[in-house]
Amino acid sequence: MIEDAQYAGADWVKLSLKVDDMSPLGEQAADLLGDLFLGIYHMNTSSLRKADWSNQYMIRVQLPWKESISTYDGDLMTRMVVLSHDRLLRIDLEPINFYYMGIMISKRHGRSGEIFMSERMPSLESHISMIRSCYAIKPVE
Repeated sequence: MIEDAQYAGADWVKLSLKVDDMSPLGEQAADLLGDLFLGIYHMNTSSLRKADWSNQYMIRVQLPWKESISTYDGDLMTRMVVLSHDRLLRIDLEPINFYYMGIMISKRHGRSGEIFMSERMPSLESHISMIRSCYAIKPVE
């Protein structure tokens, strides 16, 4: 379990779903999802049971998805970006069909330098700077 996790995640999955072979990535992913959904138990339990929590490279959870994702009021999108950048976890959302969304979580190993792009993730602050440098618009104050 990650020390920074605020809501139930890996510990809940291990106890409630009887998962005893969780990889370190599985623990980090479950803790991230717990914080994202204000407790992993708010997610679809049958989807959580189908996830391979022992995978060391990518955790994939397929969820029924009926809600919108927004940036501020109902800030799931913003929390997803902030929490994943802070934890060096890449999140990939994949539409499966009209009713299901796949959430894939993989580990990154550093912020910059000689690490391949597929293994690194910039800090959120530096990523914001990179994006803003591509556009002539200044943020509204």
